[in-house]
Amino acid sequence: NLGSASDAMDTVRADYDALRVATGELSEAERERLQPQLDAVRAQVEALADVRDVEGLRAGIEAVGVSFEQIFTDISETLDCS
Repeated sequence: NLGSASDAMDTVRADYDALRVATGELSEAERERLQPQLDAVRAQVEALADVRDVEGLRAGIEAVGVSFEQIFTDISETLDCS
């Protein structure tokens, strides 16, 4: 359903904003270490704008969610927040 996909996009945007804030708390060296992952998730988020069907959007959102979880885990471990 398009409504739930739209709601999921709102969650992706909020998670992406939270990710940007969290990376701001890292040292430069830590950010550089995570930069490839950050670049990949940014590309995934940007690619969602080009998706034209609900199933593709749903799959893209799920992939972004997995990427967010991994990066947040890495950041938490780096900052010893676990």
